[in-house]
Amino acid sequence: MTQRKKTTDRLTKLSSLETAFIRLWKLKFGPLRLPLMQYRFAAPDRQWRFDFSWIPQKVAVEIVGGIWTGGGHNRGLRITKDCEKENFAVIHGWSVLKYTTLDLRTRPDQVAEEIWRLLDKKESVTMSGADASCNLAPAPSKNGLR
Repeated sequence: MTQRKKTTDRLTKLSSLETAFIRLWKLKFGPLRLPLMQYRFAAPDRQWRFDFSWIPQKVAVEIVGGIWTGGGHNRGLRITKDCEKENFAVIHGWSVLKYTTLDLRTRPDQVAEEIWRLLDKKESVTMSGADASCNLAPAPSKNGLR
């Protein structure tokens, strides 16, 4: 198996939380603003990827799993590396939102709405060059109703 094949296989395997997020997004918004999955955003010498990203708006979503089971992202070294990754992203203009299993299970509509509002805000800033208003229109639902 070539290195390229290994990378491709790795990228096609989503965690159950990532799958739940994509399902939520499609249920809420249909095909509108579908994110890119596993986007590598850093220099070639880094392996940093965002779980989900909207590149034109420089918005990223990270799904944090294992917080109740002592998963890898809850250990000192991994937390330090995650901080380095997120700080690099912010310094380079990205907005990073993080959600947990509990967020996806207990407030899925709010999660989707928060992301949609940030996308709107970043688009407004990009288009106008100024900060967008906090009174943005609510996100549409898949069928056009709220």
